[in-house]
Amino acid sequence: MTGQAHHPAMRSGKITIRDVAEAAGCSPGTVSFVINRSRPISAPVRRRVLDAIERLHYTPYGRRKAPERRKIVLLADEMASHVVDIFSREITRRGFLPETCYIYGDYGETRDILSAIGKNSGAAGILNLLPQLSSVDLLKWCKGIPSVIYIRNGSMLSAVTVNFKQGMQLALRHLARLAHRKAAFLYYTASKDSCMLDWISGFEEDRTPGISRIAFPCDHRNPRELCDGLDRLYAEGATAFIASTMDYAVAVLQWSYRKRLRIPEDLSLLVFEDSEIASRQCVPLTAVQLPLAELAYHTVSLLLAQIDDRPVPPPCRFNMRLREAASTGPAPELKID
Repeated sequence: MTGQAHHPAMRSGKITIRDVAEAAGCSPGTVSFVINRSRPISAPVRRRVLDAIERLHYTPYGRRKAPERRKIVLLADEMASHVVDIFSREITRRGFLPETCYIYGDYGETRDILSAIGKNSGAAGILNLLPQLSSVDLLKWCKGIPSVIYIRNGSMLSAVTVNFKQGMQLALRHLARLAHRKAAFLYYTASKDSCMLDWISGFEEDRTPGISRIAFPCDHRNPRELCDGLDRLYAEGATAFIASTMDYAVAVLQWSYRKRLRIPEDLSLLVFEDSEIASRQCVPLTAVQLPLAELAYHTVSLLLAQIDDRPVPPPCRFNMRLREAASTGPAPELKID
């Protein structure tokens, strides 16, 4: 047939990776790296390969035979199991398979885990729930696999963030409405999490009128230090405690029981907690929470846009929510209309 190009793929009826490489002007290995994201490839070369794949209607063998094997890896610690569940459901709903890797902070172990993920072409993307893991670590060890860091303010791999200062403002305004005049914020001394730093600065910088503040850094694993601190704070007039984690909230509940202080009649308690565990305590706890369902939807959308080479959605910033329960009430000896 005169005048028609006789591409090898047209003669065989089957498009191969070599045909794509020839059309894109690169090697078959480069095409493989682009498809599997197993090595960083420059944007111009990547675009040529993707254009050739689309033009030739090429479907990689792994996607033809076993699309269910394409997975998204969730990096988390054991304290975030409820968050993992919500994100896993969203990933599954989008047609991908979630796989959770629990990391416990040791740098060598973390490096080995990330390196293993980077060598595994079955990983379509990585969603990191660990605030201590940096963008540099993901880019260095995961070999160019699309990655998103969830709610890590200031990270170059995250465009979904949470207004943690607004969450602290919610807590303080709630206590001020209940006529509390002094509140104490309990947090872990050594914490470097971006959310914790935002809570601390929000607690110290907030201008909610009528309520003074005491930031109390301590180690919840040292019961004597914590109890001595709670004794001192209560003696100094603190009528409300804000717990950064459930560990501190439980410690306050235990301390108040030993001191025969009633919650909320003698003391109000509020906690930053995302799961339903706050509502299942002996006194259901008022909690400031993340909008986890919305966060999961937008974070997974951001990651899938990178995986599919679609335009990345604009940055999203979410506010926290206050869920009132029985652990907060009017300040002692005060009645509020």
